[in-house]
Amino acid sequence: MGFNPPDPHMHPVNLPSNNESPVEPRSVPQYQVMIVDDDVDLLRTMVALVGSWGLSVVSFAKFEAARAQLLAGVEADALLVDVRIGSFNGLHLLYLARDLHPTMTLVAMTGFDDPVLRLDAQKAGATFLLKPVRPAALQRMLLNETR
Repeated sequence: MGFNPPDPHMHPVNLPSNNESPVEPRSVPQYQVMIVDDDVDLLRTMVALVGSWGLSVVSFAKFEAARAQLLAGVEADALLVDVRIGSFNGLHLLYLARDLHPTMTLVAMTGFDDPVLRLDAQKAGATFLLKPVRPAALQRMLLNETR
């Protein structure tokens, strides 16, 4: 039996090992982060990183799937979005999230230090982070939001 990497379109699931019982869900709501990036390898890395901080993560590699979740009323507390998601502009997800979920923490990520993109992200109310994202900076930002 081989190992199949997690599908970036689905919620990560922690399965019990051979003799363990499933862990009961926490009664306290957990801070949830939604990550959207069409680079599947980077997305997996981000999911593992943010999850290692004790935060719940839902991820999407497709703009349309992430948009559908936002419209359906996703319960995420933070949204991290790649600015370029295939042929789509990830900033549109930030504007949609801002309008539908005004308390959601918004973060735009890109490998391009473009002043216009930076300004557009700020107009959406998002923090602008350059890729590669510095884990310590992202961790400080997200963990400060959980307090």
